[in-house]
Amino acid sequence: MRALVRALLLCCVIVSSAAYARAASPEAKAEAGVLEGSAWRLDMPEKWNHGLVVFFHGYAIGPVTFDAKERVSPMFDPMLRAGFAVLQSAYSKSGWAIEEGSADTERLRQWFVAKHGQPQRTFAMGMSMGGALTVMALETQPQVYDGGLSLCGAIEPSDRLMQRDFALRAAFDYWFPGVFGTLVPVDPAYQPTDGVVSRVAAAMHASPQATASLRALYGAGDERSLADVIAFITYDIK
Repeated sequence: MRALVRALLLCCVIVSSAAYARAASPEAKAEAGVLEGSAWRLDMPEKWNHGLVVFFHGYAIGPVTFDAKERVSPMFDPMLRAGFAVLQSAYSKSGWAIEEGSADTERLRQWFVAKHGQPQRTFAMGMSMGGALTVMALETQPQVYDGGLSLCGAIEPSDRLMQRDFALRAAFDYWFPGVFGTLVPVDPAYQPTDGVVSRVAAAMHASPQATASLRALYGAGDERSLADVIAFITYDIK
């Protein structure tokens, strides 16, 4: 456990370093494939310590893909150097895929055990929606996971999260009419493109008082970051 904690703490400190990102990847063999409609990737160190990190990715608008020929994210380097295998599922569905992400990842974990044997220690890790899946894994499978790390986990009830997003977008339409089309329903073809973000940011910049009201309602973010949020949640609630 201490080895993983040290690896994860090291990851948090250095993952943003450009110099570190250019460093050579740890000696590990990468595999990728598809299991029952869900893409997956496994990075296995040459000197495996019989520990496993199961990673849950966050909300994705489009399908997540893996290529074993591509370098794994430097985020995982400390874990691989410590000897942990890193296992990732892409899930069989994009978007808010809690049920699919949980089932697909558990299926993949069982595949790993059948192929490589039962790890001595298994840890869960995830970001955003993946952080919620991490907590779910720890709570529902305590016999499997020895610990976990939820990074920015969306761990409040999903319906409350969606209701808050809907209320924020409705408030934006009230203070900034005409920037978007209808809220109910959102255009099925809508995508949170850079153009949409720029349009939202321009509207907010042109109306400082309305922007201040919106920021007070949201409780966080500046003009630019809140524009990203508005564009994204519009996709999320469609």
